[in-house]
Amino acid sequence: MTATTTQSRIGTIPGLPVTNLTNIQSRPRATPGSALVAEARLLVDQRRWKEACRALAAVGIVRDQHSNTPADLALTLEMNQLLAVAATHAGSHKLARQAIADLHDEPELSVATMHALTGVALARHQYEAADLLARKAVEFDSHDATGWRNLAASFAGLGWFDQTEECLDRAEALGLPEDQSWPVGSATNRWALSNTWAAVLTAVSFYFLGLLAVAVGLTVPFLVREVRIARLTDRLALVAADHWRTKHRFRMVRAAAVFAVLAAWVAIFSFA
Repeated sequence: MTATTTQSRIGTIPGLPVTNLTNIQSRPRATPGSALVAEARLLVDQRRWKEACRALAAVGIVRDQHSNTPADLALTLEMNQLLAVAATHAGSHKLARQAIADLHDEPELSVATMHALTGVALARHQYEAADLLARKAVEFDSHDATGWRNLAASFAGLGWFDQTEECLDRAEALGLPEDQSWPVGSATNRWALSNTWAAVLTAVSFYFLGLLAVAVGLTVPFLVREVRIARLTDRLALVAADHWRTKHRFRMVRAAAVFAVLAAWVAIFSFA
């Protein structure tokens, strides 16, 4: 029985609404795991990395692993893109390595895959690699706000802040949400902290290697003075001694400096 015949018969029944059965189409079957991937995408946007990893791990349980339909392949690709970023941030190195390896098996990297690999490089603080990937992404699609955001974060991690602001302006002009600019802030803070740690390490090295030298440097002039004055005649030695006694503040400051340097060295050496 055709839809037209059925519709005509239904239309003759009093009290029943006329339904156009020719417009009723069968709904396509949802790809298994698509709802979980959508949930993981939202969790990644919210930076809830561990929860995203759990959602993506569940995808493999509910979907047919042997399906090779275009929809399933696209879902697998998106799952690997999300998992690479989420697992890297969550510290799940095994999951991240597998997802990244699967992404590199892609015959030709898509823009979304470039974004994912850039996110991995940024999470690992590998800003030069992130810079290369982000540049490729914006070359492929110069109207993608995420690409410009990632490039801004790469520049921030390298300390190129003029370029960072230019790229961030482009990303915001293309509609980047305010809460999605966090990689730029993360890279900027990393740059600041890395310089701070470099200063701290330099200071610690100086303390270990140089404090004793400073103490010796402050003490040696006193010793050299005594030796050289002792070689002079009694008259000059007496005049020098009289003058030296008037410099009691200078001598006290020098002695206090030597004591402070030695105390600092002992304290740092003890804690280390």
